[in-house]
Amino acid sequence: MAEAGIPISKIPIYRLHLNGQDKGTVAIADVDTYLNNMFPDCDANIDGHEIHITASPVDLRRVEESRTRFVGD
Repeated sequence: MAEAGIPISKIPIYRLHLNGQDKGTVAIADVDTYLNNMFPDCDANIDGHEIHITASPVDLRRVEESRTRFVGD
């Protein structure tokens, strides 16, 4: 969902790379909030419209569990 006052067409699109693998594109209104919520303990580097995330297996499991809970709600 877009933040109040930001038209959906104006939300930037980023290409997401996780541990060197291209995971496709995501539209993110607030990159810092997205990274803090989805990848809280992972290293992230933002390069223009590309986000490179390095995550350990434990971090990846935690991210997958949080996504499952979010989708299941």
